[in-house]
Amino acid sequence: MILVDEFCNYTRLRKVDIIKFDSEDDEKGVMVAKEIITDLKTDLSIYLYHKETHLWDTFLMISSLNSTYEIYLGHHINYPYETILYTSIK
Repeated sequence: MILVDEFCNYTRLRKVDIIKFDSEDDEKGVMVAKEIITDLKTDLSIYLYHKETHLWDTFLMISSLNSTYEIYLGHHINYPYETILYTSIK
């Protein structure tokens, strides 16, 4: 396995349009792309459906990495497990 940050550094990738995270109960998994979130300001789509605390914890974590993000929530189905946190650059 390779971290997203490591892959981008290795391939000299300098632009990433969007990253989708489905972290399977570990929203701190977003940290695998810390440099991209901080430096490249990539849009994110993060699935938040494992625990109630993931919504707030993930919001705080993303905000601390990049304060220029606008953060939105989406809920796309009448099912409690489809909440998604989206970011976009202000």
